[in-house]
Amino acid sequence: MASSERMDWFNQAKVGLFIHWGPYAQAGVEASWPIMFPEAVPMLFGPQPRISEAAYWALCEQFDPADADPQAWVDLAQSAGMRYVVFVTKHHDGYCLFDSPATDFSVAQAPCQRDIIAELATACQQADLPLGLYYSPVDMHHPDYRDTNKKATLNWLGEPNSPAWGDYLQAMEAELRHLLTAYGPIALVWFDGLFAHHRFDPARMHAAIHEVAPEALVNDRLGPALGDYVTPEQFIPAGVPVRRWSEVAPPPAPSRLERALMWSLRFRPVRRMVARGIKKTLQGGSAMGVVPTETCPPRERFQPWESCLTLNRTWAYNPNDLAWKSAERLIRICVEVASRGGNLLLNVGPDAEGKVPEAAVERLEGLGRWLEANGEAIYGTTYGPLQELGFARTTQKGDDVFVIVLDWPEAGRVVVEGLEERVTEVDLVANGRALPFEQEGGRLEIHGPTRAPDAVASAIRVRTRGLRRNKPTEPGCTLSVSRSRERANPRRT
Repeated sequence: MASSERMDWFNQAKVGLFIHWGPYAQAGVEASWPIMFPEAVPMLFGPQPRISEAAYWALCEQFDPADADPQAWVDLAQSAGMRYVVFVTKHHDGYCLFDSPATDFSVAQAPCQRDIIAELATACQQADLPLGLYYSPVDMHHPDYRDTNKKATLNWLGEPNSPAWGDYLQAMEAELRHLLTAYGPIALVWFDGLFAHHRFDPARMHAAIHEVAPEALVNDRLGPALGDYVTPEQFIPAGVPVRRWSEVAPPPAPSRLERALMWSLRFRPVRRMVARGIKKTLQGGSAMGVVPTETCPPRERFQPWESCLTLNRTWAYNPNDLAWKSAERLIRICVEVASRGGNLLLNVGPDAEGKVPEAAVERLEGLGRWLEANGEAIYGTTYGPLQELGFARTTQKGDDVFVIVLDWPEAGRVVVEGLEERVTEVDLVANGRALPFEQEGGRLEIHGPTRAPDAVASAIRVRTRGLRRNKPTEPGCTLSVSRSRERANPRRT
C-alpha cells in the first residue's frame, strides 16, 4: 500500500485523461477485443466493423503515425482541467507504443521510427503534468505468452503452464523496467491484468517497479492486495469506497466470469452465450466493479480510487460511435466522483493520425470551463461529510465544506441539514460572492440568488470552525457493496 505522502498528488489531482491509441485506430475498431472475443465486441462496445485476425495484425504492419502530436494531447488535458495523463503503452494485442527492449513489435519499427512515449513524456514534463503508463500483461503477439500458430480466440488468456512462460515474465519485467527508467519520472503504472492475476507473478512485478521507481503508484489490476488504489470501470461506486484487501493475500480463486471465459475458449459454440453472460455481469457492476463502500467512513478506512469512463461507448477510436456523453453529464459525473473521494479518469480514442475527435474535444473543454470556475470545490478535496443530500453533493477540504448544488431550489433558499459545526462564512466558489445564511443546530439555510449561478452545478463554500472528520459512529454509516450508477454501457478495457 502507498504511504500518504506518495498518494498526495493523486488524491489532489481528481481529474485525469486516459488515452487509448494504436494501430486499431486505422480500422475504427476496439483495441484487441475483436480478435480475442469477437462475439462480445458489439455487446460490450457497441456497433463497429468486424475484422478478421489476419486483417487486425496487418494494421500493425501498416501503422505509421508520422503526424501524431503528443503535445496536442497534453494541451487538451490542460484545457479540460485535467491534472494527469494515463497513456496506453501496450494493449492486449502486444503492440508497443515505445521502443521495447523485448520485442520489435513496436512503433519504433514503423517507417516513422518514433518513440511516442518519449515525446509524450517530454510534453508532460514541460507542462508539469504527471504521466501514468497503462501496461497490459496480456500479450497476444508474443510467442512465449501463447502459441501464436493458433487463433487468438482459442488461447488469448495465455499458456502459463508452458515451458516458455518464464521467458515471457522476464520480457514483461524488462519492458516495465524500461518504461520506468527511460522516460523521466513516471507517476503511476496502470495495469489491466484482466483475470487470474497470479499467473503474472504480481509480487515480482511490483518489486521491480518499486526498485526502479519507488514513488510510482500502482493500481489494483495486478495483485489487488499490492495495489495503491482501486479502479472501478464504467461506473461510480454508490458510496465511499473502503479498504478490503489485506496486505498479503493468497492467489484469488477464479471468478465466475473468469471460469466462463476459460470454458468458452474450449467450447466455441457457447461463446455467444458466454458473451451475453459477460454483458449482463458487467452491467450488474461486477468483475472489477464490486467495491465495498460505506456512507461516511473514518479516514483510516478510506480506499483511494479512480473511476475510468469512456466519453462514448468505445475506448478506441470508433467513428460510428456517436453515443457521446454531454459536457453537462461529464460535469455531474465529476462532482459525483469527487463527492465520494475519488478521481475521474476520462478516456479519449484518437484517430489514426492521433487527432482526438472534435465531439470529444468540445465536451472535455466544456468540463474544463466549469472546473476553471469551480475547481476549488473539486481539486484537493476529499469526500464530504454529508453524503445523503438529494439536491446536492458535498466535498471537503480542511474545515471547508463545499456544497455543490445540482438542483437549485426555488427562491434560492439552500437548506443543508446535518452540519452541526459552527459556520463562519458562506460564498459562491465561482466568483467569491458572500451569501447570507442562518444556522440553528444542524440546520443551515443559505440565501442564494433566485436563479442558479450555474445551470449545471453551483458550488458553494461553507467555512466552518473545527469541522469534525467523518465520524465512524455517525448514523447511516452502514457497510454496503457498491454497484454501478454510471452503468448504461459497462465494458472492459
